[in-house]
Amino acid sequence: MILALFWAVTLAGIAMAVRNWQQDPTQRTGTLPVSDGLQYWTEQESKSAAFEFHRTFLKDFVLPHMTIFGPIVFLAELVFAGSMILGLAVRFVGVLAVAYTLQLWLGLYGNSSEWPWTYMFLALLMFLFAVDASGRSLGFDAWLRREVPAVRDGKGFIGWFFNMAG
Repeated sequence: MILALFWAVTLAGIAMAVRNWQQDPTQRTGTLPVSDGLQYWTEQESKSAAFEFHRTFLKDFVLPHMTIFGPIVFLAELVFAGSMILGLAVRFVGVLAVAYTLQLWLGLYGNSSEWPWTYMFLALLMFLFAVDASGRSLGFDAWLRREVPAVRDGKGFIGWFFNMAG
């Protein structure tokens, strides 16, 4: 019953996403999105980061090149979510997500509208996913270890990577 509900909600979400994509021509530009929200929060980080070198880096390097960093951030967040949902390379992606979240924590540390412990909680959650290798119980990491001998034995680059990353 729970599995059926899960699939119903998943399919409804996909249907809504497809419908929104069809109705909103700005979503079909062929390029990855660069949102005003990312611009705004990066500007906030450049003003309220915990360390001066962080503020300077954001202000002098990231903000002028937002057309490059915007799609990178979009893809990174998409990979974080996809990895955790699918249970694929959870250890590797969890470590990257911890670094990303700690950057947000330090960048928004002095911002009065943000609660810093939100980012600490996210970092701790990603850390626990990485330490526990959560994908090895129900995710694709478990399937790869069971069904693909190269991954199970850690042979070859792909096998070694997924053996370590999962």
